[in-house]
Amino acid sequence: MLDRVRPFRSLLLCADRSGEAEVAFRKASILARHLDADIELFACDADHAWAVEHSPDDEVARAELAACLTESRRYLGALRSSIAAPDLRMTTRAACATSFTEGVAARVAEGGHDMVIKNFADGLEPQRDASAAADLALVEVCRVPLMLTRRRPWRPEPRIWAALDLQRADLAVARRVIEVARGLAAACHGTFSLAYCRPDPNGIRPPRRSVSKAVMTLGVADMPLKLLEGDPGMVLAPALRSAGVDLVVTGRPERPESPSREPSLTERLLRVCGCDALVVPAPSRRSATGRGVVLSTLRADAADGER
Repeated sequence: MLDRVRPFRSLLLCADRSGEAEVAFRKASILARHLDADIELFACDADHAWAVEHSPDDEVARAELAACLTESRRYLGALRSSIAAPDLRMTTRAACATSFTEGVAARVAEGGHDMVIKNFADGLEPQRDASAAADLALVEVCRVPLMLTRRRPWRPEPRIWAALDLQRADLAVARRVIEVARGLAAACHGTFSLAYCRPDPNGIRPPRRSVSKAVMTLGVADMPLKLLEGDPGMVLAPALRSAGVDLVVTGRPERPESPSREPSLTERLLRVCGCDALVVPAPSRRSATGRGVVLSTLRADAADGER
């Protein structure tokens, strides 16, 4: 169950001022009720990165940051009021950072949040494609589970799949994916299934007993398993749509730095899966935020209390 792993008691909702952010907020509210969790509505502006990088004594930079934070506070107040939820514990925080990804990573490190929730900005427009690239960059650095949502609402009893990558033999990641997916399904009174795509290179299938051995090693032989054939990037998304899955939970194993920019399986899946996705990092993974963000330069407002 979920309490066996790190419990989700503090959710960070990244509000990016889009219409999809309201959908992400509604789903965060659903999770908060089921998990008895707090929600922080977080707006991180990176359009004024030049001001963040300037000296705190620069009057022009200070004025720009103050105006930015004031506008972000107004937006967060309106978003918070869009849902009548007197039973939820919600706070808001506005910040400026040198980049959105660095700002979120720094806020998670500072606030100790257990999960980050954000709408996935997929689309064909250039500005949305740039936002999607930022979301995928966040996947790589977020040190806690990251849920990327889409517009489609969940069923009252959500269907949750745990998508396993047994080829990497990263059992620690697979176990955490299973525990998180099963725990969320139980908490939300939904259904839970495992899914595994068995590659078929050159038309030669690996022996079925290799899958069975991995399943036995993970201790999930008694759980429902959807066994698919083929490249996961090609066959998993249609299977998710056909089954009407609301949330797919997948892992982000540790991987060595590589100069290649070939899209990862997680990246390919996020772009085509059509449902919400929760990316679970490796248990030992630590955030890498590039040159980082000095927390004081976030200019984050103090949390504004409970509702």
